[in-house]
Amino acid sequence: MSLRYFDVMKHFELPSAMSAYLHTSRLLFESDERASLGTGTGFMLNHHGKAILATNWHVLTGREPLTDEPTGECSAKPDHVVANVLIQASVPGMVASAQIPLDLYDEHGKSLWWVHPQKGRAYDVALLPIKAPSDAVFFGYSANEPDDPATLSVTSDVSIVGYPYDLGERMPFAVWTRGTIATDPETDFESDPCFLVDARARPGQSGSPVILHWMPHKPKTARHKLSPAASDPETELLGIYSGRINDQSDLGRVWRRSVIREILAGETRDDYTWD
Repeated sequence: MSLRYFDVMKHFELPSAMSAYLHTSRLLFESDERASLGTGTGFMLNHHGKAILATNWHVLTGREPLTDEPTGECSAKPDHVVANVLIQASVPGMVASAQIPLDLYDEHGKSLWWVHPQKGRAYDVALLPIKAPSDAVFFGYSANEPDDPATLSVTSDVSIVGYPYDLGERMPFAVWTRGTIATDPETDFESDPCFLVDARARPGQSGSPVILHWMPHKPKTARHKLSPAASDPETELLGIYSGRINDQSDLGRVWRRSVIREILAGETRDDYTWD
């Protein structure tokens, strides 16, 4: 695993290092070369000492979850993804950028990622366990329910932290896109555990974490009280962005963190196969 180091002695916001730039590909027939198929975003989860990559099902497959139709003009399925991630460096004041290659299918062609134990790919969320070097320490979120979660309402500001277009090739830290909650966050959209945000997100940001982020000395409004201002930045993971509802709209789905928790609890491998 080759590393590239970056000086972070100057202040940076931790969520900028918690997203991963994803590049999917497929091995060409009777060749050692790979065909590039797409890019997207994921983010790291720390789960009982394991490193888990969270993203959308459609990012890993290049397919629409409900129809299995290609998401783009190319009909080929990826069999491999490279996650460009930032890890904690042993050098004080530095972080390291690493490229981690990950197979998407086992030797029998069965997918390696986890899906929702009851709804499967109908919930456009996929979690891929990572077998990384033991000395790799990731910057990761927790999907646990906070002790006192923030109060959300329509027009609450959120951040989508990911990599639009090919920006992951050009910079190590993720881009923050501002959005506002567009539907009642407690009400399911289309009877699914998701809500809509109004944000000018673009291709490549599917799979991004959707977060609340408070800077020091700014109190947050929690569900039961106004929490005192903290001396350090605070972040709350709300869910995972899965793209706009159509090409003409800036409204996009956010699958709630409860979906992520349920997938982590079930550890249910998808039955999707590669061919």
